[in-house]
Amino acid sequence: MKRIFILIFLWHSVKAICNTCQQNGVSCISRTSYQLCFGGSKAHLKQTFKCSDGLVCTDLPNICFQSGGWKPSCGDKSQCGVCNSNRVFACTGRTTFAFCFGSNTPTDVKGTCPYGYICDLTSTSICVPDRIGLEPSCNKNVFEDLK
Repeated sequence: MKRIFILIFLWHSVKAICNTCQQNGVSCISRTSYQLCFGGSKAHLKQTFKCSDGLVCTDLPNICFQSGGWKPSCGDKSQCGVCNSNRVFACTGRTTFAFCFGSNTPTDVKGTCPYGYICDLTSTSICVPDRIGLEPSCNKNVFEDLK
């Protein structure tokens, strides 16, 4: 049973995309904000809702869920492409990174974390094991690069 939950958890965290109407009738536009979808595929852009403190926007039926209990549908992208404090690397996606080589700007030398790992700016290891409650430094879903 535990394996099934983990598979469902991973599937949910990968399939969700920012600014896209989800099965629960909302489009998450940030980690904590969302817009209602009408007709299944169009978000009502004139009204934005915000999850209460400690909750994140998800593709679950209850929309907002406890942070750390479920990954948000649309993560924080403010640190994407920002070199870490030692100017060694920058996270360019959930599982991708680029080396900075002492500069404040990432270079074209890029890498990918192994399966089950995410990029973490706070670690000297670059890639750390993905686990519940840990948010990637650049929470950009894989499919967002394909849009």
